[in-house]
Amino acid sequence: KDGFTITLAGDNEVYYQLQKNIQKDALLFIVIGLLMIIISFYVMFKTWKGVVLPFTATLIGIIWTMGIIGYYGEPISMLSAMLPVVLVVSGSAYAIHVFHFLSEAADDIRSFRAAFRKILRRMFWPLLMSAATTFVGGITLLSFKLKMIQHFGVFTALGSIITFVVSIIVIPCLYKVLRRPIQRIEN
Repeated sequence: KDGFTITLAGDNEVYYQLQKNIQKDALLFIVIGLLMIIISFYVMFKTWKGVVLPFTATLIGIIWTMGIIGYYGEPISMLSAMLPVVLVVSGSAYAIHVFHFLSEAADDIRSFRAAFRKILRRMFWPLLMSAATTFVGGITLLSFKLKMIQHFGVFTALGSIITFVVSIIVIPCLYKVLRRPIQRIEN
């Protein structure tokens, strides 16, 4: 009225604005990240199985990790909102390796069991070391004083292990189910 403008500022206002927009931004980044992963899976594998199997494993890993956050009643903070994107990156890497080597081994070997054993011998330890490295990196964030950073580190570490385990288990299971022709069950 008298030429004065009142502007809210300071830490409380910044925190309020960030919290207000986090869920919308997080959803947008998750959708963009997942779409980019789907496109890259298609470019790499050029089959619908090459898209669906790694994507499913990655998505399950993200859902389980975010579910654990919700189970423990942790709020979605600025950092935990980025967690699905971080898990898309690490989880899709595990899924890509498992699918690629499984499809390669399955083409060379008639028995699915033998192909699965071959990829476990070839891929398990390198993927486990990769997941363990991410796990340790996440756990080191416990050295920070901010709870938000500590929580991000713990859930990144857990998410890394979850996406690793899901990739090792889910992709071979789905691969076998989708590879086998559907048969009628007669009583």
